Amino acid sequence: MRNIKIVISNTCKDDLSVVQFMEQIHETFDTYGKTLHDERNVIKSYHLKTTDNTSKEVIVKRYKRPNPFQRIVYSFFRKSKAERSFFNAQELRNRGVETPHEIAFIEQKKHLLLEYGYYISESIYDPPIEKELILPADFNKNMAESFANYAVQLHAKGILHHDLNSTNVLYHEMENGDYTFSIIDINRMKIFAEKKYPPAKACLRSLTKFTTRMDLFEYVVRCYCNTRNLNEAFVQKAIRLKEIHDRKRKKRKAFLKKFKSKNIRRSSPGRA
Repeated sequence: MRNIKIVISNTCKDDLSVVQFMEQIHETFDTYGKTLHDERNVIKSYHLKTTDNTSKEVIVKRYKRPNPFQRIVYSFFRKSKAERSFFNAQELRNRGVETPHEIAFIEQKKHLLLEYGYYISESIYDPPIEKELILPADFNKNMAESFANYAVQLHAKGILHHDLNSTNVLYHEMENGDYTFSIIDINRMKIFAEKKYPPAKACLRSLTKFTTRMDLFEYVVRCYCNTRNLNEAFVQKAIRLKEIHDRKRKKRKAFLKKFKSKNIRRSSPGRA
């Protein structure tokens, strides 16, 4: 027996076309919509016509089906990724942090256990910082400094994003050459009391994921520590945390690559 839970934001819940879209999306998701990303999670875009005859693009993210243990946890003990994204978006906006506006979240359950979660938000067209910071040989130093200041602002507002990588931070260049930023993929966050920094070590650790380039990382960390009046010891601590993170990441990727290659060899048919 399947059970569908739909929660729609207050700004959209009275729009009949939005409600109808939400009631049908879990049934039509596999065959309808433009696919933007299809790996662990699937992300699609849709043009939704509202009751006032305007059309807007919405993004639907379906999270990977949880494993049996996660299905129990997300069904009875912890909020699903879709629900966390929805309410995190509201909290971010309340604290003056930009993120695509939440529209709804959906939980699809079977025999009381979560099968799939969907998070629906408005679309945003800003590019990720990867374009200016990661890909060029000479990274954009103005953006790097602006990004460091943005990270300080996030932490000052009690926001600790656990996956602050270069594709989850989007930028917009202003006419005066300054940059503004917004964040996506917001289910993995820890929210502290407003106007209170999380622990310094946790803040520095959150920065280790945005790049694999040590030159860029050190530049951003120095700007970050300078803005927060943290001394050189914190810069060196951040570099050590980064080195530890990168070593673990490299070992993990090597292990997964080896594990996958073994499975491929085992599943390959023998020759006649």
